[in-house]
Amino acid sequence: ASRCASLAATSRLWESELSAAGEAYQLPPLGFQKPQAAALEALAAPTFVFKSSLAEEDALYAALADRRRRYELPRMLGVQADICGHDEIYSMMEALRPHCRVPEEAVRVLFGPRVEREKTLLLHPRPIHYAVARRSTRLVRMLVGAASKAGNLDEMLQKLRNGGEPQAMSPLFFAVLFADKALVDTLKRAGSTINEVDIS
Repeated sequence: ASRCASLAATSRLWESELSAAGEAYQLPPLGFQKPQAAALEALAAPTFVFKSSLAEEDALYAALADRRRRYELPRMLGVQADICGHDEIYSMMEALRPHCRVPEEAVRVLFGPRVEREKTLLLHPRPIHYAVARRSTRLVRMLVGAASKAGNLDEMLQKLRNGGEPQAMSPLFFAVLFADKALVDTLKRAGSTINEVDIS
């Protein structure tokens, strides 16, 4: 009996050590200046230059699953990349134009700077927009699942305004421009709809 007790104690110790080692291996250090930007950084924001989708999936999963950031999850899913300056807008347009599913001129018409700055449509991209631009159904599903769990799916889908942040183009309309039918259908099933920004 004493031998069994000793083996059980050893087994529990190994389980604890392996679990700690596994977490240490899977989770990156908390190196972000703003923890809520972890999902954006995982998707290489603010640039729309595409990289390895597998690497981005791994990075996003690590950011969303990190229990150390669980209280930041709603903000992480709703935080926007800052693309407001002329140079930043033109860089975004150049990166997006080759991936547009409609005539490329639509990118300039929609996002190009206007003489009257208040008439310029600023994208205010969230992590969901970067996932859509990459045409990655897996990334979109990861974000939808995380938002459902965090209770802010409508905010992430831009159906509701997220606190004091400006409302962005809906992921659904963005997908019509840059993604395929499968991804559009995924967003529709998640409840995504056209919003006021899309039709303004």
